[in-house]
Amino acid sequence: MVGDYRTIKGVRCIEISPIPVTPDTVFPCAVRLVQDNSLMGKMNKRLVLDTLMNTNGEFIAQGIIEGYDMRIQTSWGDSWPYEHFEVIGLPKPLIAKQGEK
Repeated sequence: MVGDYRTIKGVRCIEISPIPVTPDTVFPCAVRLVQDNSLMGKMNKRLVLDTLMNTNGEFIAQGIIEGYDMRIQTSWGDSWPYEHFEVIGLPKPLIAKQGEK
């Protein structure tokens, strides 16, 4: 539930309503593959292994890899264009940092 804390890949995070990853996203953050009924969500469901979708494809993203195209390194060993992902949580230390002025 949004606003609750939960552990994602061993990191304590506060859940947020899913928002698309963009080049301006603050990292690190908890992300997952887009899973709604949008075109990207439908494409992810078609292209990705069932086992990955069953685990929600959640992981802590450290940033976007600059290069030929902007990609996120996944915890399952490859990289995907950032447009495939949505932010679902912020790690607890990041929340504390954002509160500092």
